Amino acid sequence: MLLASVAIAGCGKKRKPNDSLNATVETALYDEGLLLIERMKKLTHDTGFVNNLGLPRNANDLYEKLLACPYDNLKDVYRVSHLEDATNTFVTISGEKMDDYSNPFFKNRVTDNMASMVIGYLEGATELSVASLLMQEECFVNTELLSCEVYIYCYEDSYPVMVSFSPGKGGAVKARATYLLSDSLINISPEELGDAIRGYFNATSLECITQ
Repeated sequence: MLLASVAIAGCGKKRKPNDSLNATVETALYDEGLLLIERMKKLTHDTGFVNNLGLPRNANDLYEKLLACPYDNLKDVYRVSHLEDATNTFVTISGEKMDDYSNPFFKNRVTDNMASMVIGYLEGATELSVASLLMQEECFVNTELLSCEVYIYCYEDSYPVMVSFSPGKGGAVKARATYLLSDSLINISPEELGDAIRGYFNATSLECITQ
C-alpha cells in the first residue's frame, strides 16, 4: 500500500541524486511528503469533513477552485535550502537575542509556519484560513534527519504544496503539508517560485530534487 500511494501521488516523477543532503534521508522525506499530500487531497475532497471543520463562508469560491485542481501531474519538487540562514536573518532583523537553548525551538517553529508566512505575504486572511484548515500533519521516525527541511511539490494547473519536516527526540520527525493558496503560484516558473519564497525568506534558495 505504501508503494501504491507514492506511485499515485508522484505520477512517475523520480527523485534525482543530490549531494547537498544525505540521499537516503532525502528519498525518505520525498516519499513521506507524497503520502501526506495524498491524504490531504482525499480529505480536501470530502466536503462533509471540510464543512464540519468550519469552512469560512467567504471561502467557498476559493475552496471550489481548490477542488478543481487536478493534482495528477507532479511537475517538480524543490528543496528550500539555507533554512539556517533564513532563521538567523529573522533574529538579526528583530534585534532580539535568544538563549542557545531556545534556538532549535525557534528554528522548528519557523519551519513549521513557513507556508503560512509565505501565504500571508502573497495573499490575505481568506487564503491563510483555508490553508490552515486543510493543513495535514504526520509523525514518523527517521534517526538520520538532523535539521529542519522544507520541500515544495509543484503540480500542473494546481496550487503548490509545501511540506516541512522538523526533527525531534528519538528520531521522531513531524511533517506538515500546506497548500500554498495563491493564484500567482499556479504553473509558476522555478525562478518566479524562488523569488516568491525569497520575498519573505530572503536568505533561502530552491534546488530541484526531481528529474
